[in-house]
Amino acid sequence: YKILVEIYEKNIVKPADLGYVKETFADFYKLQGLFSQAEDIYKQALVSKDKAYGPVHIEVLNLKHKISDVCFSQGKYQEALEKYEEANKM
Repeated sequence: YKILVEIYEKNIVKPADLGYVKETFADFYKLQGLFSQAEDIYKQALVSKDKAYGPVHIEVLNLKHKISDVCFSQGKYQEALEKYEEANKM
């Protein structure tokens, strides 16, 4: 993962594109049940997409839901609720 992200960071100019790449990797980790790793990468993707689109874009809100989901799966219920409410109040 880290090697591929380094390649993309050097070759991709748009933050949104890097956000999509990171989100895809996080999706794979989530599907494997590696929720902690998925959460970290989703948060990185959120930074990229927020920079590209702004805080109220559907892509950003969708990532907040995904972060909420992986937090819930790890038993981080308060953080999951905060992300869920943050995404839904927009």
